Amino acid sequence: MTASFSFSGANEFMKTYLFTLTLFCLNIALLAGKTWAKQNPDVTVEAVNLIRSGWMAGGYGNYRITITNNTNHPITLVKWTAHWEINGTALPEEWGGDIQKSLNPHAVYNLDQVGYLPQDVAQKAGALTPFVAGTVEIEDGGKTYQRPYLFAVPVAKLPEPLVLVTSRYVGCRLMKSRYKAFPSVHRALSWMDDCYKAMRDLTGNTPYQGRRIIYTEAPPNPYWAYAGESITLNTDYVGSTIEDFNKGIISFGWVHEMGHDFDDGIGQWYIWNGPAAEFWANFKLTYALTHIPSNILVRWHYADGYPLPNGEHNIPMTGEDLLLKYYFVNGEGYLSDSARNWQSIGTDDMHALFQSIQVVYGWDVFKGFFRVYQRLKAEGLKPPSTAEDKISLIVAILNQEAKVDLVPLFRRWRFDITDESVKAMADKYHLASIKK
Repeated sequence: MTASFSFSGANEFMKTYLFTLTLFCLNIALLAGKTWAKQNPDVTVEAVNLIRSGWMAGGYGNYRITITNNTNHPITLVKWTAHWEINGTALPEEWGGDIQKSLNPHAVYNLDQVGYLPQDVAQKAGALTPFVAGTVEIEDGGKTYQRPYLFAVPVAKLPEPLVLVTSRYVGCRLMKSRYKAFPSVHRALSWMDDCYKAMRDLTGNTPYQGRRIIYTEAPPNPYWAYAGESITLNTDYVGSTIEDFNKGIISFGWVHEMGHDFDDGIGQWYIWNGPAAEFWANFKLTYALTHIPSNILVRWHYADGYPLPNGEHNIPMTGEDLLLKYYFVNGEGYLSDSARNWQSIGTDDMHALFQSIQVVYGWDVFKGFFRVYQRLKAEGLKPPSTAEDKISLIVAILNQEAKVDLVPLFRRWRFDITDESVKAMADKYHLASIKK
């Protein structure tokens, strides 16, 4: 016997079946929706290129990654990654870093970064626009997830060809039209030659095996300028610099970047962090601006707590005024704040300490100081690997050159050194120890 049912019965059965199946799927969907909401927090990640005109090939740009927590509970931002993409294809090099930050409900966190556009990436892109792509890793309820971001980075170029003008030690490579408004270009370069000779006199160093340092105009970037055998000048500031040169005012920035260049080959011995790198560049700047002709002025301001008359900010001043009215007294804020230690000391604070040593004991101490490093390098010795040891070696060398014990002075400035740590560096590098 075979089973049978009428069409109308089958129709009712199908209706009941479909209704039951729909309820079942709806429940599954709702459950899945709850799971998705928990495992995929309502967090948005957006990124923007802050230099919309683009980044120079072989140059820097900056960007911002914005993370918004739209949930009703805290989440943890774990880390971020980034890589270059061309036409949707990821290039192999990746960068990024830890965040490890709790983000409260409905809060926003901005991660500001400086990036670099390699020459080979720009070449591979050709007529296409390269992109920076990446992820932000988020932890929520013990689970981690990634949120992607993407932004375009056009390859920036200046609107005109560059023209090179040189002097004995330096040169400038600027857009052709700049020279129409730069009648003082040869005088300016002769001043920079004077600064070069002064820094060579101070350090005993000749950067880049004596090749010229060239100031090169470049598209906008996150910096006023940055150092190298070719010093990169942000085009946004070249015009005002030329105006100052024409008025008989030397560029603080041009001299500062040259100061970085005179760390070539030896800076790893005495630069212990980023602020120290900036300080040593300015220390050489101070020597140069106090040893070139006295009628050359620089535009700057007085130290913190010493306002300029009439509410002015930057004024033309001599190199000697820059030394005495800015660097020499600019560490008072640090010294008066007992909560701060050497790890928080800023560029101008540490400059005040070293400038005071120079004022008391003379520039010859520092001429000897830099030449000790030249000797240690020539002997094939290796620089200290930690900031503490580099500072202890600095003090050991200054003790030898000044023939005094400067440990108490550095301790007053809350540097974490001891008689023992300085003696250990003196012994390791065969320096004269100061008798107590």
